[in-house]
Amino acid sequence: MTATNSVQGVFPPSARMLLVGEAPGDEEVFRGTPFVGPSGKLLDSLLRVSGIDRAVVGVTNVFDVQLPGNDLAAWCAQATERVTWVQYRIPPVDRAMNLRPEFGRHLDRLAQEIVGLRPNIVVALGGTAMWALTGALSSEVTKRRGAVTMCSLPGCTGVKVIPTFHPAFVLRSYKAFPIVAADLIKAKGEEEFPEVRTTPRTLWVEPTLADLRTFKERYLDPAEMISIDIETIPKFRQITCVGFAPSAGVSICVPFVDWRRPNRCYWPTADEEAQAWAWVKGVCEGPAAKLGQNFTYDFQWLWTQGIAVRNYVHDTRLLHHALYPELPKDLGFMGSMYAREGAWKMFRVKTEKGND
Repeated sequence: MTATNSVQGVFPPSARMLLVGEAPGDEEVFRGTPFVGPSGKLLDSLLRVSGIDRAVVGVTNVFDVQLPGNDLAAWCAQATERVTWVQYRIPPVDRAMNLRPEFGRHLDRLAQEIVGLRPNIVVALGGTAMWALTGALSSEVTKRRGAVTMCSLPGCTGVKVIPTFHPAFVLRSYKAFPIVAADLIKAKGEEEFPEVRTTPRTLWVEPTLADLRTFKERYLDPAEMISIDIETIPKFRQITCVGFAPSAGVSICVPFVDWRRPNRCYWPTADEEAQAWAWVKGVCEGPAAKLGQNFTYDFQWLWTQGIAVRNYVHDTRLLHHALYPELPKDLGFMGSMYAREGAWKMFRVKTEKGND
């Protein structure tokens, strides 16, 4: 059944968090309130385990009427038709999927609701809400969820957004329940302040041999624990760079491949490259404890360079998996849980022959 009755959002005056779904379903249309059907009941459970009181958060949808057949595609057209729409500025919902201009009024209404409520954080429940709030393709919600981004709706560009999965998706794939709960817990922390807060970091890039010596003396020699990470080109059995971090606030990248140079080597001479590798070897085999992410991969690659990593004590991937075996353990997911960073995995630049 498809209804045309408008379902208004709920906006407690003191709400600092706003939950945005896609559109009302049958139960929502019948009762005139968002998220009161099966998805709403599951949302209540997610909010409870996340320590969030639904009574003090705002709840609304991108579209305030039920979609035909509960499918947004019914209101969309192919990209070829879009070129005929004059001054059409709404980003595509997904590849070759564009919202027809006459339905853009729903986005205007949503922007007005956000401006009126002035929340510190908006939670985009599902790909459609993420698209409406940020302009990202709806199919990218898996890669973007959990990371703080900014709203792109006119008048709301200073509002923070955290995308996550829609409760309807959790009903179909219940293993996503703890993921959404984790995202809501993160959102609960973000509702305490309106601005985006990131971890201040200093990254040393394109170092000279003198920079390597200075960094080691200043940061690595006094460190009790050092994080190590490498990037590789498996096809050519090549380590492209090695990174070291003695803390969350400072790190250095030691490159060995530079695609901008004719010989593809970062270091100007073979002797300087050999000295750089000797520096890496000295750090890896030094007395400080070592930390890595899925480090068995890095360990064996460094071993091929004649480098035996000493005092390797922790692997963040294994520690995360031991604490939360039900959650994904790839670096992108872990970053969304533990770091205050954007969805950086969406913006990796591929080299002409490399994989990172």
